[in-house]
Amino acid sequence: METLLMPPAAPPASLSSVLAYTLPAEMLRAITSDNWQRARQALDAGLDCDHRYRCGSVTRSGASLCAERGRLQILELLVQRQASVEQADSDGTSPLHRAAAQGHIALVRLILQHGHHAHGARDAELRTPLHCAAEQGHSEAVELLLDAGAELDARDRAGFTPLMWACHRGRLAVARLLLSRGASASPQSSAEETALHLLSRQSARAADLALVAALLAASAGTEAGCRAGRTPLQLALTVGHSGTAETLLRAGAELGADGAALQMAVRTGSASLVRLLLLRGARSDHDTLFQAARSAPDVLDLLLWAGARPPPPPLRPWPPLEEDCSAARATLVAAVGTVPELTVCCRRALLALRLVRPEQTVARLPLPAPLAEFLLFGASGDSENCGDN
Repeated sequence: METLLMPPAAPPASLSSVLAYTLPAEMLRAITSDNWQRARQALDAGLDCDHRYRCGSVTRSGASLCAERGRLQILELLVQRQASVEQADSDGTSPLHRAAAQGHIALVRLILQHGHHAHGARDAELRTPLHCAAEQGHSEAVELLLDAGAELDARDRAGFTPLMWACHRGRLAVARLLLSRGASASPQSSAEETALHLLSRQSARAADLALVAALLAASAGTEAGCRAGRTPLQLALTVGHSGTAETLLRAGAELGADGAALQMAVRTGSASLVRLLLLRGARSDHDTLFQAARSAPDVLDLLLWAGARPPPPPLRPWPPLEEDCSAARATLVAAVGTVPELTVCCRRALLALRLVRPEQTVARLPLPAPLAEFLLFGASGDSENCGDN
């Protein structure tokens, strides 16, 4: 095999066809094993430095393969032989995209030195190399690309900027770097999400709070809703990120009039967050109380302390509000453990049907009066407070 890499000056036609097949295979082996001597022999034997290799359904250049695998010496050899470092693969991905996504800093630097417009390349999803470096969290690659003139707020096909990708993937250091270099926190994706939306749905991490504050300082806003209608506060509450939620609340985020924010906070089990919502004027409904009774005793005590009371049970009145909360608490905890799931499902089914006269429907059923009252609870005026927990 090695003898084929050093052909005579004028090889026979049959040998030329063999070399045309063998030399690309030798270069692939050289790149795979990071053997630059073998790569040089293939080039010396006549291999085109811009030869394209089929990798599945994509055709790629040798420079692209080296950039992805971090083969610095072989890429330097290709550049010396005048190989193009800006030639994109058949899927639109350039060598700089590959190197930036993998964090191969030396290769990023080499490609930027020899490709004057490489930093502005766009792949099939209209992403730039800066998008790729930001998504994967490679801070040094991000700095190199920005110093080379990469567009800071470039948007891909989904409307994401590099900052939005960093927030979406939880690349906190990169997000801070982009903000320090002047990235805008205001652009919205095609789903009407900002960088703050994307960061707010990340799982709880104390380090996120400084970045949330930085995004707010960059005028990202706290009230913008995405296409699904969720604000950053609601997204943070959905994933149980109480620190982000508290930061947003202190920055002036609105609670909303439907009580959803308090219900989400109760599900997180964070007593400090529930206390903050109560101090901001949030009011609990019956489902919120039952949710707290099931899983968050400390939160339940807070809600009762704030004056929340469940509806009166059939045939038995509640104690006066001025009395101690212990009776209400004990009754709630007991109710959570004894309410049959079937009756809960029946009541919710009646609410879902939104019957004009649910009383007539229940009256035709042979049910005891207390059970009938339970099924009808909330079927008229309070139906909005009886959603699933």
